[in-house]
Amino acid sequence: MFKPLALMVFLLTGLAPLAGQDDVCLDCHETDLTGSIHEQFDCQSCHVDLDLEEHTEEGLIPDFSLADACGGCHEEEWDQHAQSVHGLKLNSTHPDEATCVDCHGGHEALPATDLASMVHPSNLVTTCGRCHSNPELVERHAIAIRDPITRYRQSIHFRVLESSGYLSATCNDCHGTHDIQNLKHSRSTINYWNVAETCGRCHTTEYEEFRTSDHWVALQRGVRDAPACISCHGEHAISDPTGRYDEVKKSEAADRTCLKCHSDDELADKYDLPANVAATYRDSYHGLAAQRGAEDVSTCYDCHGVHAILGDEHRASTIHPDNLRQTCAKCHEGATAQFAQAYTHRSVMFKEVAIEDIVKYIYLALIVVVIGLMVLHNAIIIIGYLRRKRRLEAAENGDSQRRFSRIEVWQHSLMLISFFTLVITGFALKFPEAGWVQLLAGLGLTETARGLIHRVAAVVMIGVSLWHLAYAITSRWGRHHLRQMLPRASDISDFSGYMKAQIAGRKSKVKFPLFDYTEKVEYWALVWGTLVMILTGLVLWFPTFLGEATPAWSIKVSEAVHYWEAWLATLAIFVWHIFFTVYHPDEYPLNNVMFFSGRMPGRIWRHRHAGFWEDLEKELAGYRDGRLTLEELTPFARQALEEKNDTQN
Repeated sequence: MFKPLALMVFLLTGLAPLAGQDDVCLDCHETDLTGSIHEQFDCQSCHVDLDLEEHTEEGLIPDFSLADACGGCHEEEWDQHAQSVHGLKLNSTHPDEATCVDCHGGHEALPATDLASMVHPSNLVTTCGRCHSNPELVERHAIAIRDPITRYRQSIHFRVLESSGYLSATCNDCHGTHDIQNLKHSRSTINYWNVAETCGRCHTTEYEEFRTSDHWVALQRGVRDAPACISCHGEHAISDPTGRYDEVKKSEAADRTCLKCHSDDELADKYDLPANVAATYRDSYHGLAAQRGAEDVSTCYDCHGVHAILGDEHRASTIHPDNLRQTCAKCHEGATAQFAQAYTHRSVMFKEVAIEDIVKYIYLALIVVVIGLMVLHNAIIIIGYLRRKRRLEAAENGDSQRRFSRIEVWQHSLMLISFFTLVITGFALKFPEAGWVQLLAGLGLTETARGLIHRVAAVVMIGVSLWHLAYAITSRWGRHHLRQMLPRASDISDFSGYMKAQIAGRKSKVKFPLFDYTEKVEYWALVWGTLVMILTGLVLWFPTFLGEATPAWSIKVSEAVHYWEAWLATLAIFVWHIFFTVYHPDEYPLNNVMFFSGRMPGRIWRHRHAGFWEDLEKELAGYRDGRLTLEELTPFARQALEEKNDTQN
């Protein structure tokens, strides 16, 4: 206190040597204190060791001490700076460490409240950046963060600072002013253990919530792996949850934030944390949709909370069994306790009985066996056809005969469109990183659009299925087709005889009926698969509808069945149906019966469905000789008569 008091007395009593002799200084030095915070001071107030007479007469350069010049008045600030990371390094080894003049300016120093001041909040980024954005200085002092200023300019703090002028956190709010410490120092405001308190100066509500969390408790116990504010939000490039550079952007919250720790098996084992939470979340609808960029889908903090995160053993936790239903109800109105349990990472039921895994392995076995047998079956046909191809004679031409009604043609077309739409939009959810999915996303297939298209296609498929069922029951043509589609013992002998001929490379003598065994297998597989997909799809579409009537695991089982049935159906269509309608040697490049008129040439009838053709001719002969009435004829026979009469007329 002696120096400031002595200086004050010195100035007030006019005892300063050559007081008012600033004009003498200005004869040589152009510097002027006008407008500065030190405007009322004369030169010797700071240049305290100056011998003006000796300096002017002999041209000696006086010593200048910041300790005397600045510390003489600002003693407390000088002492803080001397103990700071800047002050401790300020010596001959590090002469370029920040001093009073580097931050406040020299003769032009202005009060911190002045908008033009170097230390005004709106200018601190530039002031600090003069050193911390200087690559040479950063390299020389081995500063860990290479360019914090550029990252800070990307933050929400800087955007608010720009718009308000100063109402936002800037460098000194987090790092301190004169007492800036290295982050390893226990008193440093950016020390990992002190960060929460530093952020809490402004974010009081969040700080108080964080202090109730398991993460805070772990930090207080000295667990360095426990997250502090910067673990989730980052350090300098902090932005709002929708910002480009934000660590807690919703669509990336799981992978970039929470799962950085919770997907680490070593940490899970070290601290006895639940395992596989990353995999179970990423494989759920929520996780898959989030990976596709959906912003309205639940991610980690929608269920677990943001700052006041607690384990499920705490009564106040959002995932405590007593609170889980209310947590789900925030998004799923009407959510029940059973529904809530079904959407945990792995419910109690699944911990005891791995139903999802059982379904998975059953379907993997089905795919290997069923699809493998289909491939083998089709390979035998192709080989057999190639052996007899040169011996085939041109088929006899004949009159065409309608095989499918126009209604059935429309039903087939709508089913085809809805099926492939469901396949594309369904697997796009499951495999968001696939190249074809990224291509579709670039063309506008966002998660919202994908979900909508998938559900519309599902409605079309359900509608076509109900239409087909009604048609098969109520129409004469439909009932006849349905009866002909029923499995018969003769199908087994037809299959056996046909396979023997193909293996031997001979022409088959099997006379197939209206629908052969391959068509029956496909039709009833389609009926079964469609029923399974509709039922499980409705469960997933309206998960709260069934309420307490279903067990908690029903939703997860429906997810598994829906996914694996989709694989089975898709592979069956490509391996079986497309083979017989596109790539079969008799059909290539396409069997167009179901795409246009629904009619089939007579020569193909006699070649492929000889049994049916013989029965048809017997019917017509019976009608002609009076053994059968018109009402006793099948729809095909009546159609043949009607078309013959039209031709004659």
